Amino acid sequence: MSFSLTFHEILDHNIRHVYSGVPLQLTYRHSSEYPNMDQLRQKRDNQTLKNNVLRTSEYTAEYKCLIPRAPAFRLLSRHEVEQMVSRLTRPTIASQGVSGTS
Repeated sequence: MSFSLTFHEILDHNIRHVYSGVPLQLTYRHSSEYPNMDQLRQKRDNQTLKNNVLRTSEYTAEYKCLIPRAPAFRLLSRHEVEQMVSRLTRPTIASQGVSGTS
């Protein structure tokens, strides 16, 4: 009868390895990553969209949500008003009559 151990068995039975247990997953504190340009642009666009929705909507308690205001009550610049008036005063195809044979 001979006594033999492999290197692996010696390491398994070593007192340092017997009481050490399973290796722990160490987590370190670190600062968050710096945002790249796409993330900064996306954040700015989301904030702009949020501000525009809040500015052009009103909260309705009955439905508990934001509902867009009627177009007649929106704030418009002078140029936007001029575009709207010119669009509304331009004659339509129907008002001019059908041209050609029909």
